[in-house]
Amino acid sequence: MAPVLFFVPRDAFSQLPDYFWFLALASGAGALAFVLNMAASTYLPISIGNSLRRVSQIIASVILGIILFNEYLPTYQIILIGLMTIGAVMLTTSKPNVSHLKKQNVFLGTLLGVLSGCVFAISFATFTHLSRNLNPLLASYTLEAGVGIFVVLFGFIRFFKFRQIVPILPKKEFVKIVLISATTISGTIFYGLALNHGPYALIASLMTVTGVITFIMGYFLFKEKLTKQQTILTILILSCVAMLKLLS
Repeated sequence: MAPVLFFVPRDAFSQLPDYFWFLALASGAGALAFVLNMAASTYLPISIGNSLRRVSQIIASVILGIILFNEYLPTYQIILIGLMTIGAVMLTTSKPNVSHLKKQNVFLGTLLGVLSGCVFAISFATFTHLSRNLNPLLASYTLEAGVGIFVVLFGFIRFFKFRQIVPILPKKEFVKIVLISATTISGTIFYGLALNHGPYALIASLMTVTGVITFIMGYFLFKEKLTKQQTILTILILSCVAMLKLLS
């Protein structure tokens, strides 16, 4: 990702110290949310876990808006959030097929997914502030680098507290992770750039496409076949999220 820094003006780097704590918060929250999200996917089908994260992220963002910015919601937004919440509850109580997972614990997976969404809301809100006040490429690079640093710190904490060494990945798996990381990094860069070229509501609504992609990839890559009811509920939740963000 370092080559993107060649496109950052030199004077932009001098602004970094002024936003150090915002960067630390965005990176730390992003790393923690990522770990929680990955943990949730070990207990729940990836499409269901993603829907839970989206719903909790929206609700957390609404609460933060009221507390921090005194932003109250109109009736239609409350209705959409209510529909999403009902859909999420029905989705998690519809006995998802977890027989293909090594660890089967729907309650724990649900809890981790909800926590992941709440922490993601904090990270995304902070990153939005950074992208609009710093060079977006620099903000994207420092965010991803910061997330990497925090993940390494989490690894050390895991070792010293539980004496569990992070396993060394084989070369074949390492290449896969590099490719996956490249897509994540590209997404962060495009998101940071988009925030400076369009309304936040529209940009955020387009991000809900990731939920559809996750649903499709979960089906083809992990053979996670949902029932007709679960499919309808997943589509309902994603549609409500898109409408909420598009109309906001």
